[in-house]
Amino acid sequence: MAEPPGFILLSRDLLTKSVFHGDPEILKLWIYIMLRCNYSDKGYTYGGVTVRRGQFLRSYRQIARDCASVVRGKTVEWSPGKVKRMLDSLVNAGRIRIIPHGEENLGTLYEVVNWDKRQKIGSFTRAEKPKSNGVDRSSKLWEVWLEELAGSGPKPSLTHKRKQALNALYEEQLATAGGDAAVLFRGMVRTLKASDHHMSNRAYQMPESFLRNPERRESWYLRSLEGQSNPQEAQAVSLEDLWRDDE
Repeated sequence: MAEPPGFILLSRDLLTKSVFHGDPEILKLWIYIMLRCNYSDKGYTYGGVTVRRGQFLRSYRQIARDCASVVRGKTVEWSPGKVKRMLDSLVNAGRIRIIPHGEENLGTLYEVVNWDKRQKIGSFTRAEKPKSNGVDRSSKLWEVWLEELAGSGPKPSLTHKRKQALNALYEEQLATAGGDAAVLFRGMVRTLKASDHHMSNRAYQMPESFLRNPERRESWYLRSLEGQSNPQEAQAVSLEDLWRDDE
């Protein structure tokens, strides 16, 4: 059956993301999900499950069949278990979330995190992206960090590396979010505080560590948007496993 016409937006900064530089099969799965998501403002119902904009309903076996490859004339298909593991890795990375539903045997309902931002032209046009114009935004963000994590002991200082990480976060995520940057950052820090792994080592809590690169800055920002009191529990995510290279 012919696919309907249409397109998705794919940001060039994908080239800098871990999903691009990791397992190529996970990258293929990520693009497949983006292509399969409901792009209409109107949801639709399948077997009693409502699929809204930015969501996708499919079983592991159906996904494996859809993503099959032909190698030397032989069809190669992922196992359902492999599909689940790869989907879990995208959940762990904060790219998709699982939406529970009560219907059995209809597959799993996934939602692309921040779908509207990912598919809005204005998210990628320089004219619509606010800039800091060289203004140092790190001080106000650092004040939030101190309020949440400094404790009663000696206060750490705002080093050059910390300024760089906080200003990069502002440019890449907070400036385009349409809200108060300090409030958004506070949500990120509180998400960080929900990670036993990060709270076990002072160094892991510092901006130069958990905001080390664009992938980490994006992932922590997207996780904070979940608005859950325990993001690990809500996403079935082990942040300890995700960021084990801190060690």
